Amino acid sequence: MRDTPLSACERLFIIKALSDKKRLDGRQPYDYRKIKITFGADRGCCKVNLGKTVVLAQVSCEIVSPRAVRPSDGILFVNVELSPMASPAFEVGRMSELGVEINRLLERCLRESRCVDTESLCIISGEKVWQIRVDVNVMNHDGNIVDCSSIASIAALAHFRRPDVTVDGNEIIVVSGEMFETLQVSGEMLLMKDQITLQVSGEMLLMKDQVLRCSNIAVVKVTEITELIQRALEYDREARLKGDKFGFAESEPTESILTNHRKPEEIQATEAQINGESSDEMDMNGDLNKEEKSQVKILGRGAGVIGEGGASTWDVEDEDMMEELQNEAKVTGSDKKGISLATDDKPGVTNVWIVGSSIVHWAEDRARTRGFRNLTYDEREVTIYWDGVRGMKWEQLMFNLQRDLAIFDFPDPSVLMIHLGSNDVASWDTNELIDRMKTDLKKVTEMFPTTKLVYSEILARRVWRGMSLECGEAKRQQINCEVGQYVTEMGGVVMPHYNIIHQNVSIYIKDGVHMNNFGNDILLEDIMNCLTTVLEKPLNRESEEVSQSDEVILTGADLDVCYPLPSSKENSGKLEDSLCHTGEMDDFEIEFKLSE
Repeated sequence: MRDTPLSACERLFIIKALSDKKRLDGRQPYDYRKIKITFGADRGCCKVNLGKTVVLAQVSCEIVSPRAVRPSDGILFVNVELSPMASPAFEVGRMSELGVEINRLLERCLRESRCVDTESLCIISGEKVWQIRVDVNVMNHDGNIVDCSSIASIAALAHFRRPDVTVDGNEIIVVSGEMFETLQVSGEMLLMKDQITLQVSGEMLLMKDQVLRCSNIAVVKVTEITELIQRALEYDREARLKGDKFGFAESEPTESILTNHRKPEEIQATEAQINGESSDEMDMNGDLNKEEKSQVKILGRGAGVIGEGGASTWDVEDEDMMEELQNEAKVTGSDKKGISLATDDKPGVTNVWIVGSSIVHWAEDRARTRGFRNLTYDEREVTIYWDGVRGMKWEQLMFNLQRDLAIFDFPDPSVLMIHLGSNDVASWDTNELIDRMKTDLKKVTEMFPTTKLVYSEILARRVWRGMSLECGEAKRQQINCEVGQYVTEMGGVVMPHYNIIHQNVSIYIKDGVHMNNFGNDILLEDIMNCLTTVLEKPLNRESEEVSQSDEVILTGADLDVCYPLPSSKENSGKLEDSLCHTGEMDDFEIEFKLSE
């Protein structure tokens, strides 16, 4: 039996709750559910409740022959059972993919962490060793089986005692009675400050910052859980030494009836209750006699509701919880370096994303130098979020947009301006690149359905890597024409750059690709004019402060898209051999000119 698929309303509710960092039970995003660890009457039996998820772990041992590759090491075996009792989605006698994954993960964690000293399990080297078997049975599945099974396994191993053995020649005598030895579970390895195992499930891409953040959270959580396991072991040990009752039966709360007679108690009653009319009857009669008019709740302009239902008014009301969320936002915001920091999505603020390659990076740098990084707009009305990645190619667009939402917490954009594709002109076939750009732009509109899309045309340059100037210029114009027409048909806006032409050598630096301050000023002027039209908001020209600095520092990512200008007939001949041979370029007549 498969899991019931989520409805559209449930899916939207979950996504909205995740974006607001809320949970139904009031927990914070990084808070664990309530953990309860109880031990059975027998050694090595442990039950863990993680919220409503319940897992039972039982450790047993037997004497077997060692493996040939490790004759002096004992054997640690883990078995996970997922029965229909835990969830109807689990089948009898058939291990699901989740069960196989959990089984392999637990076995790898316990072995590679070396929390059990397998060498101490050796009785006679090469002949007899102890085999420790950990049986994990999931009794109820309410999420997070992996953590619950891991806690139950390590607690059961720490609680287990193996029988003592005596070797007399070739004879092995197992000592019965109370002569048991503690299974050597390293307490230091319980507190795993070093990451033992990293398990990545699914197909979602993870950034390095996400992995490091999860590692830091894991270190804090494993410290708390380890202390909880150690306290539970200590309580069980003290109960056994004192002779108190212990086991599952004693840990479960019981309700018993001690008497069948109830003593009379004095109560306060109203006159109506004394006369025999109950409060329920009063409420019923009152409801019949009273005519209540349903209030109309205004949800928005042109929308209202009468009675139950309407928009969700669920919100955080606890002041301490609000303060904790604000502190958490400050902590996560301080880790973002080298990129525009995001703020909360305030009502009435128009958020503009400008995403692209090094062209966007140097445009942002120039705007910051001139003193209007927000493009002269008032941040209370319009907020500009720059995301310029040097050396960025078109295939990285979707990944960067998801990263901006998940890692940098950018608010949903009202306007999304994309400037990409110049680094792909030489390496892609023109028609294939156009089809890829159209497909990704359609995905962008589906990802942000209410966002105004602005396509910034690929800029002209004096040098194209691997092809001549005329060939690169022809491909650039074809891409701008077809992609721009597609964006216009989708309801987007195309931003041309009529004043940036390759013939104007005064706007480029020596590599012939990137622009100097004069070129970046022209690009910023195009961006501001486009935003003025799209947003219908005028610019604040009084806040501009022009700087005379004309310095651009390039890195390897920038230089990767550069190609030196031909300075001799020999170089021009070599470059002529590397011209593109696509069908649409056959009619072009190539002429090389020496660069001054």
